[in-house]
Amino acid sequence: MRKLNYKLMSLAVAALAFTACEEDGLGSTGEVEAAMGEMYVNAESTVSQMYKNVDEALQTFDFAASPSTPITIDGATFDRDPNDPNKYILDYGIGTQTRGKTIAGALEVTMANGSDYLVPGTTANVALVNYTENDQPLSGGFLAENKGNNEYSLDITNFSVQDNPSDNEDPVTLTINNSSKLITWVNGSATPGDFTDDVYDLAGGADDNDPNANDIVATYTDDEGDYSLNINLVSPLRLDNSCQYRLLQGEIELMISTTIDPNPLTFNKALIDFIAGDGANSDGCDNFFEIDLENTDTQAKVNTTRQFNGF
Repeated sequence: MRKLNYKLMSLAVAALAFTACEEDGLGSTGEVEAAMGEMYVNAESTVSQMYKNVDEALQTFDFAASPSTPITIDGATFDRDPNDPNKYILDYGIGTQTRGKTIAGALEVTMANGSDYLVPGTTANVALVNYTENDQPLSGGFLAENKGNNEYSLDITNFSVQDNPSDNEDPVTLTINNSSKLITWVNGSATPGDFTDDVYDLAGGADDNDPNANDIVATYTDDEGDYSLNINLVSPLRLDNSCQYRLLQGEIELMISTTIDPNPLTFNKALIDFIAGDGANSDGCDNFFEIDLENTDTQAKVNTTRQFNGF
């Protein structure tokens, strides 16, 4: 148990998109579960930034130009694959400094049902190729589809992030096995090419008629074993490009379980709340969120506040 706590504490310091914040009433008990929640949100924030970059690239690129004209997105080069007319590459090369981190590798975007991303039915299948952030490897991909009426589906498959401890132990890994979400544009859809006014909600896309359906299923793995995370978006995440952190509000519920014996968990439920209108700014543009941990059998509860760097 001490070993797991140590590794997860290192994760809280070294996570790709998070920094630790002063905690309220949370000591060693619950730190494991809170760190799992942070690593999951780190994975979601990474996908969110990738989706933002791909969305901007597909709205900006001149698909009719021959030969194609490369553009720059997030410090990387976006261009058509010369060997596949339906594939486009966002290439960070051997290392690009952007958003306070070093990104290397590429995102490969394969279009289907046309290349105009703004036409309903068009899909963009995004795969990570030799992709790292601050030397931490990421893998997997996601599929975005224009559903019409300012809605896009976003399905994530086998998307993994890692944290390599400094003591040469095995890496901690979190994998989003599958995720079903729906993006609904609130503002900005009528001004393609202008991304400053973009606002959209990210909601769960699971089958509401299936009581066992979860919006997201994820697995956390370290050398102690596997932990299963069944995750639902309790209230939509509001993304707003006018805010430097982008994420304004939303709630995520995690149910945590494991077959490890003896069970090292103190809590089996976490509610992550990106509070609307938190901190000094009434518009919600702050980078704090709360994690409420609960043991649903004993009703024991504890709360902590953390920071994030952006979505």
